[in-house]
Amino acid sequence: MIRSFILVAGLTVFLFTSFDALAKRKAKKQYFNQTELAIPFDPTHPILTANFLAGEHQELLVMGQNKNGQKLVTVLVFNQQAKEYVALEPIVLPDNAVAFDLLTNKNGIDELLLLSAQGLSTLNFEARLTKPLASIQSIYLNSSPQFIAPKKLVKDINGDQLDDIVVTNFSNQTIFVQKLSGEFEKVSLPIKATVDMSQNDISFSEPRVFNIDTNFDQRTDLVTFKDNQMVSYEQTQDGLFSSIPNTISLPNEISALPWWSIRGADGESVDQSQLEHRMVETIEDINGDGISDLMVKQTQSSGVLDRQNNYEIYYGKNQQGILYFNSEVDTRISAEGTLSGLQIIDVNDDGRKEIMVSSFDIGVSQIIGALMSGSIDQDVYLFTLDEKDKFNAEPLFSEEVDLNFSLSSGRSGQPVILSADLNGDGLNEMLLSANEERLAIYTGKADEEMFESRAKRHRLQLPKDGSMLSASDLNNDQSDEIIVRYGKQDDEKDRRKIIILTAKVSAN
Repeated sequence: MIRSFILVAGLTVFLFTSFDALAKRKAKKQYFNQTELAIPFDPTHPILTANFLAGEHQELLVMGQNKNGQKLVTVLVFNQQAKEYVALEPIVLPDNAVAFDLLTNKNGIDELLLLSAQGLSTLNFEARLTKPLASIQSIYLNSSPQFIAPKKLVKDINGDQLDDIVVTNFSNQTIFVQKLSGEFEKVSLPIKATVDMSQNDISFSEPRVFNIDTNFDQRTDLVTFKDNQMVSYEQTQDGLFSSIPNTISLPNEISALPWWSIRGADGESVDQSQLEHRMVETIEDINGDGISDLMVKQTQSSGVLDRQNNYEIYYGKNQQGILYFNSEVDTRISAEGTLSGLQIIDVNDDGRKEIMVSSFDIGVSQIIGALMSGSIDQDVYLFTLDEKDKFNAEPLFSEEVDLNFSLSSGRSGQPVILSADLNGDGLNEMLLSANEERLAIYTGKADEEMFESRAKRHRLQLPKDGSMLSASDLNNDQSDEIIVRYGKQDDEKDRRKIIILTAKVSAN
């Protein structure tokens, strides 16, 4: 009997020792060190990182609401003694706040910029006070909005390293240009809101505005688009902008609007059975020559289930001091299926951009398969420039991920597709969701391949929406941390937590 007891006890010790050793081996194989943070309310927006309190670490801003429906915001601050993030007492946001963004003040401290129907105000987390900044007129007339929306209100419009504010009205765009004193100078430009009108509805939205140098005077100008034209408001010597526009012709027939916003004489959308449409996607320097290039999204369709998107790039040129584009496409991005999720990134920090896109098929067989499985196969491609500034026909990097959706909830998930420098070597890693509980990390390489062919792994319950993963250098060590939050599609027990992932030294 005693011998049996000793045998069982020995077996139990062996099993516990084996499981413990197995757990340690699994933990050792993990790519990241993992820190879990608790939040005192349900988050509703992406986590923002900024310098709110002038600490050595970046702070995390979390926005959400309590059980009474009040809009709340808190800041997670790094406690140097405890070596962990702690949440400050939440602040209740004004009921009339329609939109928000981050604004850096003259002292280099970040504040929360709030937009209401009548004005702009700032929330300073150090003083825990909201103060009015300016009275405005805008397209957002809702005095009691149901939610507060993230909007790109803040930009460095004139390139002086100071944050400026852009507000769209129905007939003009107002720019508040920040001065060294911290005061703002108001400028109005005749850039109207974008109008989308059908037979029954009319809606207004901000026009897309870009900051590029159109006349090669080393000052960024304000640029917007009309059909087949780029409209430039040139920056003046005092850092403001001329209200008299200059126009630059665009190659081919290029629209400022997506095809679904274009209406016929009867007010109906365009016929998709014979559709070819080009729209300005963005304008920025792609090939690293210091001149802005035009990227155009080309859509071709012979029906709802037969659509293809390609991207055309027209390289900018200096023609007697004016930005100019050839009529012929200089290079293009194309692949089988419908391309989406465009990201323009510089993986190896050489000034020449790489293009990352996702592709999926929307044919009948794919739809039937998706309805049965609840997921769609989606390919991730990374295209690179060759020595002649042409994007290679075949992607340098390609992997398959799953896009999941739920018919019962009417919601679709998103895979994780993220590029970040995790080890501070100046080369980006590629992060993809391998499945619902595992990240695949492809280490960056300083050669033509750019990434290791074999991925490292990290086990983690991923959010259903992969866009809830973001990258930021929280401790200013030149390496990005990964910030993970969870939403309504995820388990309720996970919704009030944030996970910070820091690459282990051995992962370098």
